[in-house]
Amino acid sequence: YVTVTNAAGCSKKDSVNIAVNSLPIITKSNDTTICLNSQAMLFASGGTSYAWSPSVGLSNPNSATPVAQPLTTTKYYVTVSNGGCAKKDSVNIIVNSLPVITKSNDTSVCINSHVPMFASGGTTYLWSPSAGLSNPNLPGPVATPLTSTKYYVTVTNATGCSKKDSVLITVNNLPVIVKSKDTSICLNAQTTLSASGGSSYTWSPSTGLSNPNISKPVASPLVSTKYYV
Repeated sequence: YVTVTNAAGCSKKDSVNIAVNSLPIITKSNDTTICLNSQAMLFASGGTSYAWSPSVGLSNPNSATPVAQPLTTTKYYVTVSNGGCAKKDSVNIIVNSLPVITKSNDTSVCINSHVPMFASGGTTYLWSPSAGLSNPNLPGPVATPLTSTKYYVTVTNATGCSKKDSVLITVNNLPVIVKSKDTSICLNAQTTLSASGGSSYTWSPSTGLSNPNISKPVASPLVSTKYYV
């Protein structure tokens, strides 16, 4: 109330009413931890308008429930307004790094071969598909695939963050050999051996052969001999 008196000594009273509005009562997300490239749903309530900052990594900084995908640990502040009164609070999002994977190179093998694979950079490992693997939960399983297979490894580090990579094993078929039949000759006679189905040939033993590294060597053994190609 204000009482105003003029020079003549006359007074009059009037008033000014000040209405005090309460600040918003904010309910908000808890601080949280995520892995790099993951998302976290933020939320705040208690007002009629919302402003989040910084806006980097947010789907909508003016939403009560924006989706956050920060690349580094970030504290987001939300200003909640209601009836012209505003209040600020914050949510901290800790961003953990993904594993840095070192792994086997892609390779080519012959069918029925064993291929040691490896991956590092984490604390747990999961390879898939498990077919042809000695143990899909080892960092270094042995693979014996029957067909060309791309193996995927999911590596998880100590903070629970995971990353996936792959190793391609190309499986080549064995040669289909067509060869000479077993035969009999007389001492000091000759016979031509033959084999086909490949690009290079090695005969053993080389004793009595004109050339052990061709597909059709001439054999002149002095005793009965089994030649391997």
